[in-house]
Amino acid sequence: MLKLMFFKIIFLSMIFLTGCRDKNKMDIANNQIDQGQLQEAIVTIDDALLRDSSNLEYFKLRGICYFMLKDYSKAIYDFSKYLMIHDGDTDVLYNRAESYERLSFLQLAIADYSKIISMDPKNASSLNSRGLLYSSLGELDLALEDYDRIIGFDSNQYNVYSNIGVIYDKKKFHEKAIIEYTKAIFYNKSESRFFYNRGTSYLYLNRPLEALKDLNYAIKLHPGISGYYVNRGSAYDLLNQKQRACEDWFKAYKMGDSDAAEFLNENCGEKISM
Repeated sequence: MLKLMFFKIIFLSMIFLTGCRDKNKMDIANNQIDQGQLQEAIVTIDDALLRDSSNLEYFKLRGICYFMLKDYSKAIYDFSKYLMIHDGDTDVLYNRAESYERLSFLQLAIADYSKIISMDPKNASSLNSRGLLYSSLGELDLALEDYDRIIGFDSNQYNVYSNIGVIYDKKKFHEKAIIEYTKAIFYNKSESRFFYNRGTSYLYLNRPLEALKDLNYAIKLHPGISGYYVNRGSAYDLLNQKQRACEDWFKAYKMGDSDAAEFLNENCGEKISM
């Protein structure tokens, strides 16, 4: 009996020591990640997995490292290993969806976002991400459904209003687009993209004065975006201010915008090779 008790104590001690070692490895890896030492963290996790590949938390942690290093294929592998058991972890599902998205596996990304939404119907990030993917795939009505669901429980989502405006522009409902961009601007007046988008909608409607006002403000907020000058040049052109139009197109061309080169060639007597 004493011999049996002795072996039992030794066995329990080994389990305790292994658990402490695993916890220590996990702490080391987390500290390395916090310090931006991602490759070192991966080495630590690899060593831990050699000892015990049944601890799926390591796959989750290594997947995060690979995701941050933009090695999305390896991130997907690790996240998938973890999700085999922990399939209700919406954070890991979201990270895997983003990884699929980066690799252009859009339907797989949509599937993960959809699973998150089925578990958490008010997950705004997943609804917005799925809506963006639907929009990029031309599924505009499905995208609108996702955006409308977000607005239904959080009316302050200015990026969502802008996304709705983009869809209405794609559908050529420019007046509706302007209404949505105006809502976005109401909640966030510091985002140049909203003014640029609304100004572009005004251009579609041949309303250059209103377009010019918005594009001027977009450039004031963020003067380093070439597309803003291209469209302001178009507004000047509609107002028969040819010199100003050409000046804006030339600025955009110097910033590397190929559309600007085309406008210069067609309207300003330039001979720029594209």
